[in-house]
Amino acid sequence: MTTTSLQHPDDMAGIAEGIAVGESDALRQEAPDEQSPLWERIITRLSSVSAILAGLSIVVLGLQIVLDAGGRTLFNSPVPGTLELVSNWWMVIAVFLGFAFTQFKGEHIRVTLLIEKLPVIWSTAVETVILALSFIMISFLAYYLTLDAIQSVKVREIVPGSFPLALWPITVLMAFGMWLYAAQILVSITSSLRAAKREKQSGAEQLPLLSAQNVMLGISVVVSIVITICVLAVPMSRVTTGTLLIVLMVLLLLCGLTTALAMIVTAALGLWEIVGMPALVEAIESVSFHSAASWSLSVVPMFVLMGIVLWRTGLTAKVFYAARLWLGGMPGGLAVATNFSGAGLAAASGSTIGISYALGRMAIPEMLRAGYKPSLATGVVAMAGTLGQLIPPSVLLVVYAGVAAVPVGPQLTAAILPGIIVAVLYALVIIIQGLVRPDIAPRAKATGVPMKVKLKALVGIIPLVVVIFIVIFGMLSGIFTATEAGAFGALAAIVVGSAFGEERKNPKQLFKKLGQSLQETVTATAGIFLLLIGVNMLGRSMTMSGVLRTLTDWVVSLGMPTVVFLLAIMVLFLILGMFMESMSIILLAVPILAPVLIAMDVDMLWFGIFVVMLIELALVTPPVGMLTFIVHRLAQDKDVNLGQKISLIDVFKGVMPFVFTSITFIIVLIFFPEISTWLPGNLDVK
Repeated sequence: MTTTSLQHPDDMAGIAEGIAVGESDALRQEAPDEQSPLWERIITRLSSVSAILAGLSIVVLGLQIVLDAGGRTLFNSPVPGTLELVSNWWMVIAVFLGFAFTQFKGEHIRVTLLIEKLPVIWSTAVETVILALSFIMISFLAYYLTLDAIQSVKVREIVPGSFPLALWPITVLMAFGMWLYAAQILVSITSSLRAAKREKQSGAEQLPLLSAQNVMLGISVVVSIVITICVLAVPMSRVTTGTLLIVLMVLLLLCGLTTALAMIVTAALGLWEIVGMPALVEAIESVSFHSAASWSLSVVPMFVLMGIVLWRTGLTAKVFYAARLWLGGMPGGLAVATNFSGAGLAAASGSTIGISYALGRMAIPEMLRAGYKPSLATGVVAMAGTLGQLIPPSVLLVVYAGVAAVPVGPQLTAAILPGIIVAVLYALVIIIQGLVRPDIAPRAKATGVPMKVKLKALVGIIPLVVVIFIVIFGMLSGIFTATEAGAFGALAAIVVGSAFGEERKNPKQLFKKLGQSLQETVTATAGIFLLLIGVNMLGRSMTMSGVLRTLTDWVVSLGMPTVVFLLAIMVLFLILGMFMESMSIILLAVPILAPVLIAMDVDMLWFGIFVVMLIELALVTPPVGMLTFIVHRLAQDKDVNLGQKISLIDVFKGVMPFVFTSITFIIVLIFFPEISTWLPGNLDVK
């Protein structure tokens, strides 16, 4: 591998673009130019300025947590008001001032399965309706947040406690951020209409108007309208209403509404119908604030920032280079190196798609050049990506902990042993394939790489290892809480990225990359917390309807063995993971299943590992497996495939041995939950 190839790791900015939110996503609008109306340019500029303020809030948040933990540990003198400021100010500012810019960037998560290949005229019509509904809903939220802000200003509301803190300025910023989000949706509508006029032919192959996808979309729209009318006009029990609302939410997702807004619309309809307008207004005011004002979830922007900085500064590319030099000579050595590189990158970033994309650019050409079969070369890259959300730090596990009401630190700790075991099992699968069928993974000949070069490569990954050590050791030793470990990890990533990254001798480029990293952190954070607002509102609606209690009582009355129920969930999550984004599955399914699982005495820490493994596995499972499509698309690049034809079937063939191994391990995990619960049970993790 040449040094040049190692100096161009793909960053996370473009990795998920057109994948998680849909390639033809009209919500990803173009930047306004001089021909755009003045009002559009003003709104978009305000969105950008708000994003800058949100980014600065994230920086202040991280610095205050670091100073507080450092002062407490070294001088027994924590920074007064850290908990109150981080939770009630910096987190809320970072979230609400990021909504509009996230809309501009098209980063709010949605399902585009039924709408991505519509003819242009129909696609524009559907997008316009979706955006109009989004505008109405967000304006509705903004209106009541404004009323709450006015009242808060009148009484000069403060946060009570040992560190009284003015809350009324934050309520004003919340209302402003939500109105700006609504205005940015209007810009999205006009931008989408202009783009449709200019587009003579869609770049993607258009399906016939009466294709199966379009028929399903039409049915989803009609049934959604019918359910809405029934809920509003037909007398029915609360449980029936709650059940219909769950169906409506799924249909809205299929129609292309963003996941968060599908939940918010459904929840608002349910609360209004079941308990009345006052309860809905109270939910809007309370849930919107408390979903963002969370000390434990402040680790989310910290982990996101840490991972993006490590990618952008090029430190992650050095992991593959070192693994290749040290492991390349064993059976399937390059594939084994790719696998363990994925594990190392998972501990550094926690990005499933990012790991697969970056490793694919580096590893697939190297393996093909060494004579590896395309199936193994692509399959191992896809599977290495699945380690992204399993090995800490994992944003998905943090969000799960928030939804399932379990401590973040123990939840992350519970993933360490399963993550290591899975990485080792994948390596064994590769080695066995290399021994049994040497033709698919020829053993590399002795290259005569001097030990000095190998040691230098090993030294090159020390900065990244230091960051990982700070996060993991800080949590396991009890020195830091998970939140504090995230802040120290983000700070360490910035320091080592600046000192040892690609642009260390080019301050201008370095600051540009750090700024881009912060921008991406803002959009990721805003997208995640809008989902949390949606799931918390939906949770209230489902609780009021009684559907969760009814479901729990029904499952318990069946006397179904816990193992059978978990196996059924296993099938369900594998299916859901083929079509839905991972975060959406966590937020939709866990609140519904949690009461049943608790009634069955299932350890919710263990269930978090169980769920994340299933969701990640679903990303590569045929026939849909989003990650396999990403790797296949990447492998069409001539610089990656080296002129070889690599089909989607090749990728699916490559992942199947790993899929069977993973399923076997998950079943073992059901019977031996101690694999994940032993470590947090024996360590004082906060």
